[in-house]
Amino acid sequence: MNKRITLTMKEIKRLKVMSMLEEQLMTRAEAAQKLNLSERQVYRIQKSYREKGEQGLVHGNRGKPSQRSISKEVCTQITTLLATQYSDYNSLHFQEILAEEFGINISYSTLQSIRREAGFPTPRKKKSQPHRNRRTPQPIYGMMLQADASLHPWLEDRGPKLALVALIDDATNRVWGRFRDYEDAAGYVEVLQEVCLKEGIPMVLYTDKRNVFLDQRELSVEDQLAGKERTTHFKAILNDLGIELIQADSPQAKGRVERLFETLQDRLVKALREAKAETLMEANQVLQDYLPKHNQRFIKKAAQEGSAFVPWPPSLAPDEHFCF
Repeated sequence: MNKRITLTMKEIKRLKVMSMLEEQLMTRAEAAQKLNLSERQVYRIQKSYREKGEQGLVHGNRGKPSQRSISKEVCTQITTLLATQYSDYNSLHFQEILAEEFGINISYSTLQSIRREAGFPTPRKKKSQPHRNRRTPQPIYGMMLQADASLHPWLEDRGPKLALVALIDDATNRVWGRFRDYEDAAGYVEVLQEVCLKEGIPMVLYTDKRNVFLDQRELSVEDQLAGKERTTHFKAILNDLGIELIQADSPQAKGRVERLFETLQDRLVKALREAKAETLMEANQVLQDYLPKHNQRFIKKAAQEGSAFVPWPPSLAPDEHFCF
């Protein structure tokens, strides 16, 4: 009994050309031009056609299972992980977890398909937002750091709300941070001290208009005439170190640090959950383990080589500057 063969339009065209070639109604060069192939490829197709007939025009992998297909056992394992522990992980994060912790390498699209079929769609959906022209990042590492804090239930229901104070380099997306009980000047000073002692003194700090950074209260007429100005302790530290302070007019203006918190509120919350962190101290211990991995994953190369950080002068005593 002959096996039925279904040909695609491309294969039907090849069959017609091969028939004409066998009947010597066209040359191999003409056949190559018709099929948009080289004469060598036409020769191989013609040879296969002579040996196997129409079957020789069909791709050899047709009807065979893909070597890249995911086994039922792996699909079951992924579904079980989604049902028990990783249901609220977005697909990209879960894809990384599967590769790093379970040795399962799977494409993003395949993982999305498995999630949909299992009834666990990705929890994070992109929100449609009005288009904004993004500011071009600074070209050199250390030229500008963006600073902000996020008060959030980082410990979920295991502990109190905490404020994550973070600095992010505008050129490379490298992050430094500390958890605090609330957003305060001491938190910013602590993170800035880490940056200055490890990397150097940055050129610019880009912040919002909170009173932590600059006292916005209006001076009296007498003080204005006397040339006085209001300042904060944190601003005084910046002045001592020669760091320029720039304050944004809107959250969108410091989009880099705002997007950072969106990512951390997804990924860092889960790292804290896995570590079962319940206190401020435990949260900071997890954070210090997490940040190197985060930086390795999300850091990018600056547009220009080098560093704009000014090395910390050995003659300066840190305790005399980073203090209250």
